Amino acid sequence: MKPDILQNRLKQLGWSRYRLTQEYCRIKGEPADAAMVKRYEGTIKRALETPDRSSSEVIEAVIKAMDGEQVIRWNQREEIVTGQEEVKVG
Repeated sequence: MKPDILQNRLKQLGWSRYRLTQEYCRIKGEPADAAMVKRYEGTIKRALETPDRSSSEVIEAVIKAMDGEQVIRWNQREEIVTGQEEVKVG
């Protein structure tokens, strides 16, 4: 993931990193007090600056904290039989 995606959303919301960390704490089920925000500030900074170095769980929680969701799009595949081929065995 490109860092710009998360950073642009943060700017769009008008949030500071501190505010995002508070929301991240809430998503994690932790109190959003100063001690917990301090505990997670490095995690949030790393997620915003180098998301590829953060765990998928952290990125997912950051996205949820910014009122977003991750989407996986699977390609549909269909097998079509167009004919038969015979091979004489004996």
